[in-house]
Amino acid sequence: RRIILECDSKSSFSLKYNEDNNRIIFDQLVPIKKELEGMHEYYIPEGTYNAFNYLNGKWVLEEDIDARNQQMRSKSNKPPKMGLIK
Repeated sequence: RRIILECDSKSSFSLKYNEDNNRIIFDQLVPIKKELEGMHEYYIPEGTYNAFNYLNGKWVLEEDIDARNQQMRSKSNKPPKMGLIK
């Protein structure tokens, strides 16, 4: 089976193999306008990511993943200190 990901020629599409997790991570594509649904040459990256995970000899789709590095996911964002400007 072959998966073909097609998007608008003016857009930038990301597809990367993550060796640590044995997965292929790629941009979620959506149509520029709702009425263009199904016409993949008018699809653009949405800002979220999907992945194909290799499990038990098969590639399994996982949608809407957290594609940040492990260090970024575990880092807690502390609120800024108030009163820094006098």
